[in-house]
Amino acid sequence: MARAEDFFVQMLSKGDSIQVEQQGPADAIEPVIRQIAGDLLSWAAGRVREGGVAERLHADRIVVTVIPPVKVQAMTVWAAPVHVIAVNSGLIAFVYKLARAIAPHMVKLKPDDPPRPTESETAGRVATLVDWMSSVVATPRSGDWPVSATEKRWAANAAMAAELFVLSHELGHIVRGDAILDVDQVDASQLAPERPDQRPLDQEVGADVAGLFFTIESLTDRGLDPRAGMMGIEMFLLSAMLAEAVGAIRIDDTHQAAAERLSLIRHMIHEKYGEVAAKITKPADELGELMGRLGPMALVERDRRCAAIAQEMDRIFSDFPFRFPIRGDRQAEYALLKHVRDLLKDTPSVVLTAISGNLLGPAGYAELLSSASIDSLDENDRWRRHQLAHFLARNMPLDVRSALGVFGEGAVEWETPGAEP
Repeated sequence: MARAEDFFVQMLSKGDSIQVEQQGPADAIEPVIRQIAGDLLSWAAGRVREGGVAERLHADRIVVTVIPPVKVQAMTVWAAPVHVIAVNSGLIAFVYKLARAIAPHMVKLKPDDPPRPTESETAGRVATLVDWMSSVVATPRSGDWPVSATEKRWAANAAMAAELFVLSHELGHIVRGDAILDVDQVDASQLAPERPDQRPLDQEVGADVAGLFFTIESLTDRGLDPRAGMMGIEMFLLSAMLAEAVGAIRIDDTHQAAAERLSLIRHMIHEKYGEVAAKITKPADELGELMGRLGPMALVERDRRCAAIAQEMDRIFSDFPFRFPIRGDRQAEYALLKHVRDLLKDTPSVVLTAISGNLLGPAGYAELLSSASIDSLDENDRWRRHQLAHFLARNMPLDVRSALGVFGEGAVEWETPGAEP
């Protein structure tokens, strides 16, 4: 009986937050990453002749994988006899969706294309993407908007070039012989997700410089446009700047801020390529000017939304008369759920923080049950708030429920928002 009671307490309270693999179009990320990595490694193996380094670059000595959303950009570990490069699927999805949002302002539209949104409208879309990144889900689950085939192609190319830079940076660590964690020498359960990626700052700077040259040179040697490489670097680091601004990426003593990284790369590309650099950076310059306007607008809009929705969530948890197990007005409950779901689409960080903050953990749940009668629970505001929060949480999509630490499906079906691949 005690085991059964424990089971129900665990099921009806808040457990540990876990991250799950992103669903839907993000499933296409891993094969794309593997293809980019394969092309990059083939190029590097043909260019690097130094014995020990060349040996490390053999295709069977490097494994590339995609990891669920965590608070890192990418990382490399040594798992004898291979290096494993892991890329954050949430961040890559964010880069693609951000590129998709701004694409109408970066391409020449055709007469039958959807009309170009205003910069204010685009800033609102960016605000939504940024807020999803700052939420406990740490990946953009927002729906999409109409875009043309030209815009999709631009967004895909920009995201792929950004991914090329991410992989080139990690390859830079391997080529340079930087400090790389040996997974056989540590207890992974004792590490925060960010820890394996921490090394001296000068090694991160060196990997950025190597990543720049690998990105540009690998494209040039394969007869592709090096301007796309610089565009991808700009796209990635501008995305990282927005993620840093809302705390989705942490800056610490071992990692430069994205703005500093971009400044260094721009300096190095002019130093390396001289007069040709202006041509290589021209599309990236245009992207930087656009994001220089859209980024601040998006952050202001996000702050405005968060303030308004925080008040609304406070009102909901203060006023809504939720009763369980004796059900109240089901029509009102599901109308409320639809309302919260609509708020979640644009401002998930506040909605999910409010839900999580009103959920009881197993200990608090069990203590409340043991200290009150069923009749008195009906009048207990803490109990009402928990039951309301649990009702809302268990009717969220799988990755949101998992991030909240609430399991078991509710009665409401969800569509799976996401970009077309």
